[in-house]
Amino acid sequence: MPDDLFVMDFAISVPENQDEKKPYLSLKRLDTVYRLEVGQSVSGNARRLYNFFDSFSKQKEQIEDSRKKLRASIKELEAIAAQKNPYPEQIAALRDEVSDLEQGIAKGIGLIIPPTTSCALLPKSNLCCIITVFPGRR
Repeated sequence: MPDDLFVMDFAISVPENQDEKKPYLSLKRLDTVYRLEVGQSVSGNARRLYNFFDSFSKQKEQIEDSRKKLRASIKELEAIAAQKNPYPEQIAALRDEVSDLEQGIAKGIGLIIPPTTSCALLPKSNLCCIITVFPGRR
């Protein structure tokens, strides 16, 4: 076999010092080397080469499709990031509701000192921690 055989701009060669149990061909194009394992069957090796070239030619289209999908995802994420976060207003409304309920409960059980409620939005999450302190009875 000649040192290099060229097919579709690929230099095909048989590297030296191969493992006898797993022989392979080396296909090189634009300073990138691709390894293609081969077997004992000539027709099987021809099919492997054909499949390699066929799938290689479709890779550009697959990469472009992936790029389009990623760009669309980025636009969706940017739109979500631009939206105003509704949670602070909901938290404030719930805090007021909790305070009203606690005052009603306090009046019902005879507390003179109203309970104290604190609400904190946990960093980097959508969780709210509500802490209520009920002072002792008089």
